Amino acid sequence: MQIFGDEKRLDQLRKGGSTLFEGRISLDDLACYPVAPPLPYEAPGRRAMGRPILVLENYHSFDSFRRWNQKQALYAAVAYGGGNAFRQGAGNLDELIARTGAGGAIYLGDVDPAGVRILVGANARRKVEGRAPLRPHRGLYRWLLAHGHRCPLETPLGDELVHRLTGVFPSDVVNAIAELWSRGKRVPQESYGLEQLDGNDAATADPDAA
Repeated sequence: MQIFGDEKRLDQLRKGGSTLFEGRISLDDLACYPVAPPLPYEAPGRRAMGRPILVLENYHSFDSFRRWNQKQALYAAVAYGGGNAFRQGAGNLDELIARTGAGGAIYLGDVDPAGVRILVGANARRKVEGRAPLRPHRGLYRWLLAHGHRCPLETPLGDELVHRLTGVFPSDVVNAIAELWSRGKRVPQESYGLEQLDGNDAATADPDAA
């Protein structure tokens, strides 16, 4: 504000990194540091140190998984990513990992272009900031692709985003996503809920399946 008279200008100039003007000025030079939106989370009643954190894109899934995790304590915490806001809030993830003694973080979102862009974008930003990437919950993505409810894909999609999934998702998941979208379909993450968590498919949600 003091320099530019615009509260968003500094974030626009740094482009997710810690320097401005092609590295000529750092945030430290300006006595500044990046601030991310808070990341809501719930830890189980008994500690699960060393376990990963599970980040969910949508709040309905967050509620289902945090209820289940209170009983199972398989994750150090379950966090609510808040949809596209997670691209900004992922910076606070490292504080949450340290606070809960977690062993990294896993992500699950909708199997649609907007959903996967959140993970791809968050990891791209974390790479620029020198932070470890999140990994997708492979077991749950595979379950969604095999059993999830198919909904119409509202926006036509080119191949550019599919190519960006390589290196983020395993090749079999990338291929299944590409086929799903080529059929004009998407799968909401809410397809996997309390019925599955409390039923025969519960093992799919285990961190070891990720």
